[in-house]
Amino acid sequence: MAATGDERGYVRTWQLPGLTPSGSSAATRFQHRAVACSWSRDGKLLATTGDDGQVKLITVPEHKVRRVLRAEGAVLRGLALDPEGAFVAAAASDGGLWLWEAADGTHAHRARGLAAKVDHTSSESRQPLAWHPDGGTVLAVAGRENDVVLLERLSWQPLEHGGYLAGGHASSITALAFSPNGIYLASGDSDGKVAVWMVDKAVQVSWQQAPAGVTSIAWHPQNNALLLGCADGQYGLWVGPLAQQQQQQQQGGAAGSQLPSPWQPIDDVLKEADAAAADAVKVDEAGDDDDELAELEDEDADGDGGAPAVIKRRGLKSRAGAPAASSAGGAADSLAGLDDLLDDLDAAAGGAAAAAAADPAGRAAPRWRPAPPPPKPQAAVHPCSTPAPAAGCGAGGRFLAYNSLGCVVSKAVDDHHVVEVTFHDTAKHRARVPTLTDFYDFFAAALGPRGVAYISAAAGPQQPSMLVYRCFESWTPGSDWSVALPEGEEAAVVAAGSSVVAVATSRRLLRLYSHAGRQLAVLGLQGQPVAAATPDPGHLAEPGSSLAASRQHLLGLVWAAGPPVDGCGTQQLQYAVYDVSRAVQCCCGPLVLSPGASLAWLGFSREGLLAAMDSAGVLRLRSPEWGGAWVQHLDAPAARAAMGSEAPLWPAWLEGGSLMAVVNSSKAPHPQVSPRPLITPVPLGLPGAPADAAPGGALEEEGMRLALAAAAVAAAADAAEGADDAEALAADLAAQRTEADKAGLRLFNAYLKAGRQGRALEAVGALHHTRSIEGALKLANHHHLPSLAERISAFLEQRLHWEDQQQQQQALLAQQQHSHEWAAAGDDMQTQQDQHDASQATAADAPAAPKAGSGGSSGGGRQPGAAMFGAAAGRAGTAAASAAGQKRKPAGIDAALGSKAGGGGNPFARKKAAK
Repeated sequence: MAATGDERGYVRTWQLPGLTPSGSSAATRFQHRAVACSWSRDGKLLATTGDDGQVKLITVPEHKVRRVLRAEGAVLRGLALDPEGAFVAAAASDGGLWLWEAADGTHAHRARGLAAKVDHTSSESRQPLAWHPDGGTVLAVAGRENDVVLLERLSWQPLEHGGYLAGGHASSITALAFSPNGIYLASGDSDGKVAVWMVDKAVQVSWQQAPAGVTSIAWHPQNNALLLGCADGQYGLWVGPLAQQQQQQQQGGAAGSQLPSPWQPIDDVLKEADAAAADAVKVDEAGDDDDELAELEDEDADGDGGAPAVIKRRGLKSRAGAPAASSAGGAADSLAGLDDLLDDLDAAAGGAAAAAAADPAGRAAPRWRPAPPPPKPQAAVHPCSTPAPAAGCGAGGRFLAYNSLGCVVSKAVDDHHVVEVTFHDTAKHRARVPTLTDFYDFFAAALGPRGVAYISAAAGPQQPSMLVYRCFESWTPGSDWSVALPEGEEAAVVAAGSSVVAVATSRRLLRLYSHAGRQLAVLGLQGQPVAAATPDPGHLAEPGSSLAASRQHLLGLVWAAGPPVDGCGTQQLQYAVYDVSRAVQCCCGPLVLSPGASLAWLGFSREGLLAAMDSAGVLRLRSPEWGGAWVQHLDAPAARAAMGSEAPLWPAWLEGGSLMAVVNSSKAPHPQVSPRPLITPVPLGLPGAPADAAPGGALEEEGMRLALAAAAVAAAADAAEGADDAEALAADLAAQRTEADKAGLRLFNAYLKAGRQGRALEAVGALHHTRSIEGALKLANHHHLPSLAERISAFLEQRLHWEDQQQQQQALLAQQQHSHEWAAAGDDMQTQQDQHDASQATAADAPAAPKAGSGGSSGGGRQPGAAMFGAAAGRAGTAAASAAGQKRKPAGIDAALGSKAGGGGNPFARKKAAK
C-alpha cells in the first residue's frame, strides 16, 4: 500500500505495484494541505497529519478515522508511527517533539527545542522522523545542529552512547531512513548530501551527492541499494552504498573488512560475525594478521561481533512483507517508472564492487532520472465534432457538430473556410441555411433547435476569441449576432438549447445569452470548462410531448476539479445541470469515470438525464435516485465484441434504449464528411449479473432501465410549476410505468417458468398499476400455483385499500384548498366594499336621510351577504376537515356558492342589487 496527500488536504491510499486507488473515495481530508503520512507495520493503520495541527489514525482499507490527536498551537512538519503501533511521534516547525499513545490518544511526552526549527509557511520544509525497525527501540530526529538525535524509547532521552550522529551534514536534514535490519541509518540534507551511518558506532560509513535537496530515502528490502528522491523531481537508485571498499572510509574500523548486510536478519548477521571472528582466530594462530585479531577481540569485548548495541536488546524479524511508508504528496511521483530501475538492479549489483573500486573515494554513483511529467488536466471536449482533416478526417472537411437534427461541416477554401448546415429531415426544415464564410477559423459549433452557435480562438490582439450565433428563422432582420470576448479570455466550449446559448471560457466563466443576443447571466466555475451540452433537438421536436417541454431549458456542464489522479491518470471532473428558465442549479457532483479514463462525450437522454461516455467506452447516465448515482448503460468494447467488430464507436445522440453512433474503422477513428456516415443504433443495457444464472437476466436489466426512465419522468413531474404541466407529466409518468409493468410481467412469467416463486412475488411488489397485479394473479392461477396466487391476492387487497386512502386524502386536500380560495375571495370583496363605503362618506357634504325602499342604510349600505361570505367559506373549510375525506359536499359550500337550498341567495347578486 502507498499513501499520498495533496495541497487540497485530501489523503488517498493506493494498491501497489499498479497504484490503483484503494477505496472509492479519499481516506480523509484536512482543512489545509496534507503534510505527512506513516504506515503501521501490518499496513492496517495509517497516521497522517496536515497544516491544522491534527494527526488522524485511519484504518485501511475501511478508511475510518479511529482517533484524532491534536497538537495545540503547533504546525506539524513530520510524522512517524511506531512499528508496534503503540506510539505516534510528530515534529513541529518550532522544533518541538510530540508523542502520543496510539491506544487512547494520551500525551506520552513533549520536548521543546529538541528538533531543528523550520519555516512553517513554506510547503517545502520538512522535519523527518524515523523509528528503529526493531519494535521502535530508538526514534531518530533531525537535530538543531544539522545532526541526528537518537532517542531511547520510553525515556525519550538521547542514547547514553552514540546518541548524536554529527559531522556529516552542513545543512538541515530533510530525510531519514533506517535500514531493514536497523544496523544503518541513511540521512539526507537540503544541499543534496546523503550519508549512511552505522548506528552502533555512530560513524559515517558512506556518502553520496545528489543533484538537489533530498526529500525522501528508502532502503531496498532485499538488496544493498537506496532509492533517493530530490526536490527538483528527480529520483535515483544508489546501488552498493555499503561496498567492501567503503570500509576504508570508516573511522576506527579495520581496512578491507566486510560491512554487515543492511537487510539480512540480525540473527544471520551475528552468525556471520561469529564465523568471521573464528576465521580471524585461525589466522592469528598461523602468525598472520595479529592486529586484526586484536581489533576483533576489542569488538567482542564491546558486543557480539560488532553488531549495534541497539539490536542486541531485542531480536529482529524479517520485514520483507511490511508495507512501504510513503510521504505525503510525493509517493506516486517517486514510484513512477521505478520498475525500469529495479529491473536493472541485479545486473548493477554484480558490478557494484568494480564501480566502487574505480571511484577513488570508493563510492558507486547512482543513476539519476528525471521524474515523469505529471498528467495534464483534460482539454475541452466538443461532443460530436471531429479534428482537423490533418488528423485523419479526410479531405472533405470536418464536422463541427452532429446530432439528430443535422450536422455542421467546415471545409477549407483557399485562405478561409466555409461552414454549411445540413438537416437530416428536409421535409421539416425546408428553409436552407445560407453558407457562412468563416474568417475566424471556428473550431467548434453547437446545433440547436433554433440556430447554430460557433466559437473561435483568438489570433492576436486584433482578432479576439469570438462567439457567433445564426438563427434559422426570425421575424425581424438583424437576428444574427456575435460576441468578441475580452482580451485574454478564450472560448472553450459552447452549447445551444431552445432558450439559451452558453459559452464557457478560459477565465472559468459561464456566459449565458438569449437567442436574440441578450445577456442572461455570467456565472463562475470552479475549474476549467471541459464540455457543455443541451438536450438533443430531435427530442425537443416531439409534438405535444410534455416531457420534451419540461427539459427544453436544461444545460449540462463539466469542468476540471483538479489535476488527474497520479498513477492511474484518471481525470477529476465535476458536473452541473442548470434549468435556465428557473435560474436554478438542478444537481452537481463528481463525474464518474473508468480508471485512467477521460471524458469523451456528453449529452442528455430522452428523459432529460445527463449522460457521459468516457475514453474507455463506458456510457453512464445520472439517476435521480440513489442520491444522484451514475448508472452504467453501455460498455462499448463489449458491445463491439457482440457486434463482431473491433472498430471504435463514435457517439452521436441517445434515442430511447439505444445509443446512436457511427461505427468507424480502426484506421479512421473519426467519421469522414464524405460519404455521409451511417448511424447505427447500439442497444443499451445495464451490466447485470443474475443470481444462480437464472433465466430473466435480460428482463431484469430491462426492468431496471425502465425504472430509471420512470424515475426521471417522476422527478420532472415533481419539479413542474404549472398545474397543466404537472397533469401532462403525470400522464407521461403513467405511460412510462405501464411500459415498466409490461416488462415486469414478462419477468414474472420467466420466474414462474424457472420455479423461482419468491423472486416472482418480489416482482409483483414492483408493479405500479392494479391491473398489472391482476394480470400477475391470472398468470399464477394459469401455472397452478395456489400458494403464490393467495399471496398476490392479499397484496392486491392491500394495494386497493392504500389507493382508496390516497384518493380520500387527495379529495380532502382539494376541498380544503377550494375553501381557502373562496375565503380569500370573500375577504377581498369585503375590503373593496369597505373602501367604496369610505369613499362615498367622504364625498358627501352631509349625511343624507335614507329613502324608503332603498334597501340601504345610513351607515354606508353594508351588505350582510358580503360580510358573511368569508366566515361561511371558513366554516366550509372546517367542515371539510372534519369530514375526514367523505365525498359529500361539506356544509356551507352550497350557501357560499349561492344555492337556493341554502336560503342565503347569491352574494354577488345581492351586491349588484344594493349598488
